[in-house]
Amino acid sequence: MELEELNAVQQPEPDTIRKLPWLIDVFCYPTSVPGLTILGIYVFTPVILSLAMSALSSVLGPLSVLLMPLGLVFLIINIVVSAYMFWYFGLCIRQSASGLVRAPETLNTGMQDDFPEMAMDLLRIVCCAAVCLGPGLIYYSFTKRMDWVLWLLLGLGIFFMPMALLATVMFGSFDGLNPTVIIPSIFSTFLGYCASVLALCVPVAIALGVMVFLPKDSNHAAALAVLLRVLYAYLALVVAHILGRFYYRNAERLY
Repeated sequence: MELEELNAVQQPEPDTIRKLPWLIDVFCYPTSVPGLTILGIYVFTPVILSLAMSALSSVLGPLSVLLMPLGLVFLIINIVVSAYMFWYFGLCIRQSASGLVRAPETLNTGMQDDFPEMAMDLLRIVCCAAVCLGPGLIYYSFTKRMDWVLWLLLGLGIFFMPMALLATVMFGSFDGLNPTVIIPSIFSTFLGYCASVLALCVPVAIALGVMVFLPKDSNHAAALAVLLRVLYAYLALVVAHILGRFYYRNAERLY
């Protein structure tokens, strides 16, 4: 058997077939080994670094000021991990757009992204959110009124943001924020897009509901913070999958 054939036998085929009903399987998207591993890195790296810093501070006592350079290193590590998570969010959109139904490997994607590219993914996603939600937030910051104008601006921003985010990630540039790309794409897939926006509301509503109704127990604040970080990161990957699957189903009609 040739080496290529042997590798083909050893490498598992990408998971493109759903094993559960759609509504359930979508929420199982992050449960692959790579997905859970990256979630663990994102969630627990800050926890481990914080515990290490606290332990060192208690040992050194008054000399803990000497830990300032180490604190800077820990801060940089947290920024890198966050940037990597945003890059993985974009990767999940792109891989879901190719048909995958589980969170992908990062080493076998044929992509050689380095830290600057991860940082650009972070910047593009943040800018996308700012462009879509900024008008409403700016209006409220000046007027301090929660009137119909505010809800209209926020509603339009929330409606346009999934397509803007999808276009930005798939283009890999800020060209995805071009209205001549976003608006025709929405109208050409209007019913499917509205259904996808409603589907996206489910994980977002879960996250908001937990944030509002979770007991604010100061005795367990650290544990609750970790729990919320797990939930938000997990649901973010679910959102990425829904966006990617929308592209997968409508690629030929998108602009």
